Parts: sequence; C-alpha cells; structure tokens
Amino acid sequence: MQLKELSSIGVYLWFHNPIYDKKVLTPAPFHYYKIRKSKREKIMDLIATYSETRFSGKRDFELYPDYIRVHGKVFLHSDFDVTIPLVTLKPNCSLLRIREASFIAGMWLILISLILTGILVAGFKLPIDHVLVLFVASLPIAGFILCLATFHKVEFIRFQNDFGIVLLDVARAGKDKNKFDAFIQALTATIRKNREIAEPTTPPYSEPTTRSPQR
Repeated sequence: MQLKELSSIGVYLWFHNPIYDKKVLTPAPFHYYKIRKSKREKIMDLIATYSETRFSGKRDFELYPDYIRVHGKVFLHSDFDVTIPLVTLKPNCSLLRIREASFIAGMWLILISLILTGILVAGFKLPIDHVLVLFVASLPIAGFILCLATFHKVEFIRFQNDFGIVLLDVARAGKDKNKFDAFIQALTATIRKNREIAEPTTPPYSEPTTRSPQR
C-alpha cells in the first residue's frame, strides 16, 4: 500500500484535537485507517444546530459532515470553542441524569448561614434585629431559591472515543430542548457514517515461501 493511499487521521487527531492529552493517549497508528475517497463527502454545509442553556452556562453545537463544533461559556469562569472530529466518537451513546453542582452549593449556603446565625445570637449575644444577624439570616432564602432552581435533574447524552473516554456530552436543557432528540439522532447517524468511511484495516498477511535449492 502506497503512502498516498493511507489516511492522515491519526496525525490530525494528535495535533488538532485539544481534548486529547498527549501525555496519556497515543493516536491511532498512521496506517490504521484506510479512507475510501470515493465515498467521502465534499459538502461542508451545516447539518444541524442545537443550543443548550443551563444554570452554569451555555453551549452551542454546530454539526457538520465530519466534525462538530461546540462553543459557549461557563458563568463567571471561561469561554471555549472546541472542534471534535466525528471519526473519533463512537455512535453508541450513554444516558446520564444529574443535578447541577449549584444545588449542593445552595444546600451548604443554607446550612452555614443557619449555623452562623446561631453563633451570632447565642455566642455573641447580638439582638435578633441587628443588621449583621438579619443579613446572615437572609442567606438561607438565597440558598433555598438556588436549590429550587436546580432541583430537577438534567439529562445528558454522552459520547466516548475508542479508549472509553467521554469527549462529548449534550444536555436536554434550554430553549432548544424540544430539538434534543432530533439533534442526537442526526449526530449519531453522522458519527456512524464517518466511522463507515474510515474503516480499520490490518496489513495483509502473506504465507512465507520457500525455494528449493538449485542443483
């Protein structure tokens, strides 16, 4: 097999996928994928979009024929823009339902504020109508509102790579949650199509030949 017939997917993943940890993961060997160029699509139009809004931030997904772009922001933390080649994902997804981390933060806020209120009143003998006591005593209300806003569990669909590491997850949340199922179906179908285009191959095996000595 000539070099020009081999895929450069392994090299592409190594240098262009920011999720890969170069100290831990090793890309697929250069000869691992064989591209059937006659079936590779050349159209790079947008297939589907999905917007996810949660209490902690927002993410926008843009699905293309051979990659997915995820960009957004985490509230008071960071902005991000990531591109993931679809050939690195497995079409078999897993389901996860979890609450936002802010729910636990709200519980701690209620507990700590109640303890501080008791210390100020019983320990420091401050009157109930003291400004500091009133302020600390009002924090459980904020904690309760935070818990109430994040009480319901959020549904996540997760996609792994061949190493079993989750590279992508999508949550059913926000104004586009009615488009969630359709987007996941389109994403799964596109991943499967990319995996079919890039088929694993192994070097051909040839039987050893022996030659009888000439007389």
